[in-house]
Amino acid sequence: MERFTLRPNEKVLQHARRHAVMVVVPLGFLFGLLLLDAFFMSQLFRLGVFGGIIFVLVAGFCLIAALRAWLLWVSNVFLVTTHRVIDVDRHGFFEWTVSEADLDRIQDISVHKHGLLDYAFRTGAIEIQTAGSSAILEIGHVPHPFALRARITEAQDAVRRQLDAASESLPDLDRRMKDLAPEDRRAVAKYVDHLRSRKAFADFSSETEGDDQG
Repeated sequence: MERFTLRPNEKVLQHARRHAVMVVVPLGFLFGLLLLDAFFMSQLFRLGVFGGIIFVLVAGFCLIAALRAWLLWVSNVFLVTTHRVIDVDRHGFFEWTVSEADLDRIQDISVHKHGLLDYAFRTGAIEIQTAGSSAILEIGHVPHPFALRARITEAQDAVRRQLDAASESLPDLDRRMKDLAPEDRRAVAKYVDHLRSRKAFADFSSETEGDDQG
């Protein structure tokens, strides 16, 4: 089931999940436990009803835990689109969290590596900080985190170019607004102010990134 809807003219550029090792390891452990349960099945059934209950409980736990681990890995996805970044987190069978950040509102993109696992499998954590919010979008143990950060930066640059092109037409739009009805004029003026604020913030973010790199 989709937990988000793409906007008009919005396209998914890239999606990322945690490295497959994050699901292979728990599935391997659960499979081994299930084999062990099957190996001692005859001894357990010799205990009568009590042994049968133990066998069923262990087998049921392994199957449910394996299903949960697989669903969490498949459903937890990090999407980069032409408009925004979307972080879909599944916490259980029925609990979801969907967070998003418009590309022109992103202030900082950080990559962190923690422990031997990240260095062994070339994974890392991506953290995204947005303007005007303390919330952080993040995904851990994602393959090739620096390439993912570069893809987000490329998408940001594309949005900035679109805002630059749109801002060039604003003076002409201001002149044409005089011929509109008052209600339409207010609606267009509101959109123009919104576009100008997005352009100003995009320019500020670009300058900030340049200062940080310098």
